[in-house]
Amino acid sequence: MHETDLLLEKLLDNIRRLEKVVVAFSGGVDSSTLLAAAVRAVPGKVTALTVESVAHPTADRKAAAAVLETLGAATATFRQETLHVDMLALDPVRNNATDRCYHCKHALFTQMLDWARRTDSGTLIEATNADDLGDYRPGLQALAELGVCSPLVELGLGKKQVRQLAARLGLPVADRPSSACLMTRFPYDTPVTVEALERLDRAEQFLHGLGLAQVRVRDHGDTARLELDPDDFPLILRERPAIDTRLKELGWARITLDLAGYTSGTFDNQSGTTDDTANDPSGVTT
Repeated sequence: MHETDLLLEKLLDNIRRLEKVVVAFSGGVDSSTLLAAAVRAVPGKVTALTVESVAHPTADRKAAAAVLETLGAATATFRQETLHVDMLALDPVRNNATDRCYHCKHALFTQMLDWARRTDSGTLIEATNADDLGDYRPGLQALAELGVCSPLVELGLGKKQVRQLAARLGLPVADRPSSACLMTRFPYDTPVTVEALERLDRAEQFLHGLGLAQVRVRDHGDTARLELDPDDFPLILRERPAIDTRLKELGWARITLDLAGYTSGTFDNQSGTTDDTANDPSGVTT
């Protein structure tokens, strides 16, 4: 048996022991793989639970919809539910504190655990992978405190292996670049508003529409700093007038291109930590 098939069987066995599960699902490769495995392991006993907030990029919602369509959300194999949460109601989140992710994750997963218990839908599982453990991720402390089950970590599955599993399961997000919540686009200790988040989302949607896959628009007040894959720089230069016009229409006075390209955890590195939640942490992009 191929190594990827062996890993899949181990993951399926790990989920089967839980009998009935609620998958924290965002549409990223990690949570999509976990959901697809759960549907195979315990068909008819799976709920895909998605948290939506203004901090979640539109691109994530589109990816999640594509995965649900692939897996057949209209069938009896699993059901999909959504929780709408106002994360800006939390002071540490709204003020973008360095431990923002801890408070966000704790609040989100507390609500998800409560929902799972209240509806008797099964054990809540989330999609942190083994590679995430070496990054700066305050949210992982919240998951540990709440006792949330992380099957990918339990099996020692890293990002590369998860992508292999996603491809094996035929998921449309197998090669999707890492994503992160829009809060990561602001320097720490910068108060964040709904309007600022919506502006960032519109800017990144525009850039995705040009054919760019890996996109971060970092918000520095009146300056938008673009972090992109260096291989896409020629496209950016060709589309420079349109990009400059559109982003200035959205309210930035200056539009800059970071010549270092996309860097995970830009603001974490500046604050002396090591990384940010630049992938699909815990199945809920935060």
